[in-house]
Amino acid sequence: MTAYWLRFTFWRVLGSLENLTGFPGFLREADYMSEAAATTVTVRRRSLYTVVTVNDVAIYFNRLSGQIDGVSRQDARS
Repeated sequence: MTAYWLRFTFWRVLGSLENLTGFPGFLREADYMSEAAATTVTVRRRSLYTVVTVNDVAIYFNRLSGQIDGVSRQDARS
């Protein structure tokens, strides 16, 4: 229990420091599908952007700043 608490506290403090300094977060590529909510989420890392797609709407995040750089609707026919 103590080891868990120390690890949790370490990551929480590190995350708080990263938020204060504006350090960009890191994401893993992932796919998530929920049949109950009819939702599909994908995360992809590209050279300039991290692309998060939710139900065919792609949101482009700048890899360095984390700011949203654009949004587009994916064509389901392609």
